[in-house]
Amino acid sequence: MSTFTFTVSNYRCFGETNPLTFKVGPGFSAFVGPNDAGKSTALRFFSEWRGLWQHIRSAPLIYERTRGAHGVDSPHHVVDVIDVFNDRTNGSIRIRIALDDAPPDAVNEVVVEVNRDFTATFDLYGGGVSIKVPGANAMHAPHAVGFIGRMFDYSPWGWLFDALAAPLYIPAFRNTINSGSANYYDLTLGTAFIASWDSWKNGANKRQRDAMIGVEEDIRKLLGYGSLAINASPDKKELRVVVDGRSRNLSDMGSGVSEFLLIIGNLFVHRPKTILIDEPETHLHPLKQMELLRLLLATSGAGVLLFATHSLGLARSV
Repeated sequence: MSTFTFTVSNYRCFGETNPLTFKVGPGFSAFVGPNDAGKSTALRFFSEWRGLWQHIRSAPLIYERTRGAHGVDSPHHVVDVIDVFNDRTNGSIRIRIALDDAPPDAVNEVVVEVNRDFTATFDLYGGGVSIKVPGANAMHAPHAVGFIGRMFDYSPWGWLFDALAAPLYIPAFRNTINSGSANYYDLTLGTAFIASWDSWKNGANKRQRDAMIGVEEDIRKLLGYGSLAINASPDKKELRVVVDGRSRNLSDMGSGVSEFLLIIGNLFVHRPKTILIDEPETHLHPLKQMELLRLLLATSGAGVLLFATHSLGLARSV
């Protein structure tokens, strides 16, 4: 699989003179740095702009997008959408993505300019030339775009944008399970999560019941228990846990255990292709942090996991 280099400017704290630059590909990608360095902002970029990738994840779609300005979806989970633009400039958000080690017959660069009215222009480059050629000379195939008889492979880009269009964003402050009923970004929380857990485990759908057996087994292995059963209380207001034959209160088992349940349960519900997790080390023993990341990567549909962390050791271990 290919890797890609992103350069993003005029997005939130990243201006024209200090753009965000990073690589994305199969496996782990880590954002590491001190407080207020922009780690969480970099992660949120992928969560907020998931709708953008929907429009360009195939050759026919990107072909149409290169033919003039088009409206794009508003950023995901953003209350005031103007906040996504850098406040020190009036410019557009510019997203330049380069295919690393691109062969000569492949699209090697995609450039997106998002204007403040949420229209956008899209430019493609292949073999060092622009493929944005309107009229009869432009053409596309299921996995390629081109002009004047020369076609450029778009399939690596299709994989990238398809993966980024279906993320699960797990923010740093993850609420407890047994509190209220709400969503926090992509996460289902509280009694809504508990009711879903009960439905998956005890409902009429055999596939879901079988999957929940695997979910509990994954959690058991991660936590090192001999046996584990997790069930909703009759009033669906709390989860009750039986560990190695002994009943335990979830509130007595620490925040790390609750977070395991919350993250892995939501992973099962959403079935994301890409996972975005902020501070995976939160509330977890160092030996469990890497185990959690490996499990998340293994269960992501495209095998892509991006995380932001203060732990240089965790970033190096991946």
